[in-house]
Amino acid sequence: MTADATSSTRRLIESFLTARASGDHAVVARCLADDVDLEPPVSTGFGPFQGRDAVVEALAGSVVGEVLDVSSIQRTLHRVLADGDMGVVLNRMEATTLNGEPYTNEYCFVFTCADGAITRIQEFADTLLANAVFNFAALGDRPERRRPGHGSGGEE
Repeated sequence: MTADATSSTRRLIESFLTARASGDHAVVARCLADDVDLEPPVSTGFGPFQGRDAVVEALAGSVVGEVLDVSSIQRTLHRVLADGDMGVVLNRMEATTLNGEPYTNEYCFVFTCADGAITRIQEFADTLLANAVFNFAALGDRPERRRPGHGSGGEE
């Protein structure tokens, strides 16, 4: 891995994070490859999301808006690590649920980058904690929550 690749990956991820924090969806979209994949934890039942438009929509709040007051979300960035075409972001999210309860969780996002764009985002979090707050099963088995090979109706 070259220092240039690592530096480019870090700058790209930092641009993405800045745009996401400010709600600049146009810049978020420019950071993503056409065929980008966003992979939330399987146990949430959300995603995966494929393609720039679907990923931007998911990141803009269409997913978390099912369980959180999107306007209440605060993220605290702990660390951005980069090595070649890979990057890792550690952060905390604090928000208020749609039921008015507080929610705090630690997140890890793993980014894969190529040709100046993010091609894959893997999301990791304490899903046991999240399920205790959100009760993912109660959200139902809607098509937008199905994953191929996971859960009823989504098998391929």
